Amino acid sequence: MIARDLKLFARLDEDRGSDKTASQLAEMTGADPVLLSRLLKHMTAMRMIKEAGPDIYGSTRLSKALVDPKMIDGFAN
Repeated sequence: MIARDLKLFARLDEDRGSDKTASQLAEMTGADPVLLSRLLKHMTAMRMIKEAGPDIYGSTRLSKALVDPKMIDGFAN
């Protein structure tokens, strides 16, 4: 799972879970900004994360749970 490999859920939860732009998340994860933005839109549609504004994303209860390695490993494959 790409989000797991990028540690995206943990990155979203950093700084007390403050919302982050796609550009910030790309910088934090080392991902290509355009591809990450597409992934974030898909994850928002699946309600895994929330879109707080144009190109601004935040954690949900699900994404916070997926920070735990036991949870993400069971979800991913």
